[in-house]
Amino acid sequence: MTQPRYDEQFMALALSEARKGLGRTFPNPSVGCVIVLDGKVVGQGYHHKAGEPHAEVMALRSVDASVDLSKCTLYVTLEPCCMTGKTPACTSAIERAGIRRVVVGAVDPDARVNGKGVALLKTLGVEVVVGVLQQECEFIIRGFAKRTVHKIPWVLAKWAMTLDGKIATKTGESMWITGEKARFRAHQIRNYVDAIMVGKNTAIEDDPRLTCRIDDGHDPIRVLVDARLEVPLERKILQADTSRADTIVLAASSYMEANPDAVLAREAQGVRVLAVKSDEETGHLDMDDALHVLGAQGIGMLMVEGGGAIFGSLQDAQLIDEVHTFIAPKVIGGQQARGPVLGVGASHMKDVFALEQVRCEVLTGGDVYISGQVPSMARRYVTSL
Repeated sequence: MTQPRYDEQFMALALSEARKGLGRTFPNPSVGCVIVLDGKVVGQGYHHKAGEPHAEVMALRSVDASVDLSKCTLYVTLEPCCMTGKTPACTSAIERAGIRRVVVGAVDPDARVNGKGVALLKTLGVEVVVGVLQQECEFIIRGFAKRTVHKIPWVLAKWAMTLDGKIATKTGESMWITGEKARFRAHQIRNYVDAIMVGKNTAIEDDPRLTCRIDDGHDPIRVLVDARLEVPLERKILQADTSRADTIVLAASSYMEANPDAVLAREAQGVRVLAVKSDEETGHLDMDDALHVLGAQGIGMLMVEGGGAIFGSLQDAQLIDEVHTFIAPKVIGGQQARGPVLGVGASHMKDVFALEQVRCEVLTGGDVYISGQVPSMARRYVTSL
């Protein structure tokens, strides 16, 4: 039986397993598991895809038949499920295997589990330790947790800008503000999110594919905010053959009702058009409702790539959870050149927040990558596991 002093070491390995599934388990969380005997890993696994075996089962399957599982410790980043869905309950698999000690990173926020898996294992006589590397284990499922608790995705805002805070010239040119290393890092982020969202102007002016262009990369679901369905049908984001992922268009419900042909034209190209509430005066979509619509689609981790109006709406409504910014050592200048976050903004410095858990990295070529979480006081929805 593994001693408690090694628990963090082996939970860290379980987290490494969990990261292999990031972006690929939609709408399930990414979970990793390792099985240890006398300080040695004898089994490991992670959840690959919704509908396929969970991490605990994958790890148990990898253990050699000669191993006495009753003497092993099972480490899992998320509480084992105790209900049968598309796959059998993991608590049952642990019981059948004869595992006598289980170390859990985070409690499952899903009300169907939420402590019940731990309680069931204890009634079966299993020693259960909860909360080892808890923060790290909760962080890896933050999108799943927010969607489960609040019914909306975790919102990750990403933009690239110059030293003077511009994301494009006054004519709208933005390719390329940052260098190859920064763009590669941005694609790494795309690789682990469920969906990526842009606004109408970005789709029209930049014509992005919004795919993940790294080896073995995962294409996130593409989401276009287009209240009046103005983006031309020939744009790449509306073409099914430009991505391996689905495309969702968020449109004003009132406009959809008045223009059914525009909806049908997009649906004919394989695009899902979803209705969102909008402001009657401005015609802008209600971003809180938009996020609830996406949450209902199972999206837990949403990366937003602009433009400025989208970021402004989200920021004003306190709907951004995390920020990733790439800053190039360049200056565009000019009052008409665009900034990354529009909207109303703050009137006083006392209303301005600073990011938490900030990370800063200088990339090859001089670009600077800064990331961090928006503090809880500046977020409308805060998930507490």
